[in-house]
Parts: sequence; C-alpha cells; structure tokens
Amino acid sequence: MAIANLYLKYAHNFMKKTDETSDKNSQNVLWQKRPSEIKGYKTCYYITDKKRDYIRVDANPRGKKVRLYIEVFRQGGCPYFSAIADGKIIVEKNMLTKRSFGFSNVFSERASIVSTIPDEDVIELFDGNYGIKVTDTREGARRKLLRETKKKYFRKEELSDEYAFSGSVDGERESFFKDLFVGSIDVILGAALSVSFFFIFGHSFTAFGLCSAFYGTLLGAVDFFIKEKVPNVFKLLLFLCAGLASYIYGYYII
Repeated sequence: MAIANLYLKYAHNFMKKTDETSDKNSQNVLWQKRPSEIKGYKTCYYITDKKRDYIRVDANPRGKKVRLYIEVFRQGGCPYFSAIADGKIIVEKNMLTKRSFGFSNVFSERASIVSTIPDEDVIELFDGNYGIKVTDTREGARRKLLRETKKKYFRKEELSDEYAFSGSVDGERESFFKDLFVGSIDVILGAALSVSFFFIFGHSFTAFGLCSAFYGTLLGAVDFFIKEKVPNVFKLLLFLCAGLASYIYGYYII
C-alpha cells in the first residue's frame, strides 16, 4: 500500500510539472512580422494562438500609435479592434455590431500573449493599457537603459538616423504615393476588364456596366474585409456609377 501511495504521489507530481511546462510553452508564441498595409502604420505582427484566436498588432512607433485587432474563435471569428495613440485608448469597437464600448476584457484577456511580441518599442506603445507591458526582465531593463541613454546623450539628428535605419520613420509621404500608385493600377485594371467585356460580348454596354459595377464592389470588399481599412470612395463610386450608367444605356436606351 505504501508503494502504491508513493507511486500515485510521484505520478501526480509528474503530471503537475508536465502541465506547468505546457502552460509555460504556450506563452512562447511565434509571432509573424510584415509591413503594415494599413495607412498610418509601419509594422504588423500577427499570430493565431492556441485557442485559435487571430491576434494582430499594427504599430507606428514614431507616431506613437498602435492598433490591436482580435478575431475571437469561440464567437465565430467575431472581430474586435482597439486603437491607442499617445498611450490613450481612442476607440474600441466590435466590427460586426459596430458597438464602440465595453470590450476592454476582450483585449485584457490576451495581454499575456500580446506582451510576448518581440519588439519592446511596440509593446511600450500600449502604455500599460489592458495590462499589456514589457516584461520586467534583466535583458529588458538593460535595453530600456540603453534607449534612455541614447536619448539623453545623442543628438536628435543621430537618433533620427537610427530610427530611419530600423524602419521606424513615419512613412506618411511614402504611404501617400504608394496608395496613389496602387489606386491608379486598380483603375486601369478595372477599365481594361470592363472594355474587354464590352468587346467580347459584341459591343455590349450592358456587359460593360455589369463588369464595372462588380469590379467596384469587389474593390470595396477587399479593402474592408481583407485590408481592414475604409474602402476608397472615389474608386468605388467611379466604377459603380460608370457601371450603372452603362447598364441603363445598354439595357433601356439602345
């Protein structure tokens, strides 16, 4: 009996250590990084955690703003996002219901995961909101001291060069020209497709109109659901209006 009790105690301790190791490893999340395609942000970190929640963080360290986006798997992928600027929460929103308050717990529950982003400059943009903060470790303290020393003893121009090298410079001008270029490509492609349909279907204004309207709707859907930004109203109205006018002309007038 004593041997059996000893065995059970050993098994219990072994399972406890295994669970603790599993919990510890669950925090060693692997974040993916890419340039952010959302206007006003430079860097994007994203991950799908062990609960199958999709978490994304877009940041602009130079502009002192960060955006936290979460799709909660248990709620059917319901999307929430929060935006923080200068350490202050400026918006919280459920993107399905459009409610803009009462969702702090959604972000706070994932603070331990967000805090593992391998970029302390990004984590510091949260300024402790939702409990998201840089882990107080010896290495973290050393890096923080190094940054403060640089700010104190180096000239502003030198720090600006460092930010530029690390990719932290606010690229508003670059983003503007990039959006202009992409927008021009979208317009040219949509016009080419619509004209192609016009000739393929025997000089049909109806086909031109349907293609143009569908393309404009598709652009708006891609901007909203995939790129997670407000659709370009100019492109949307351009193709929808051209499509509607062409369809009416081809179907009712000719």
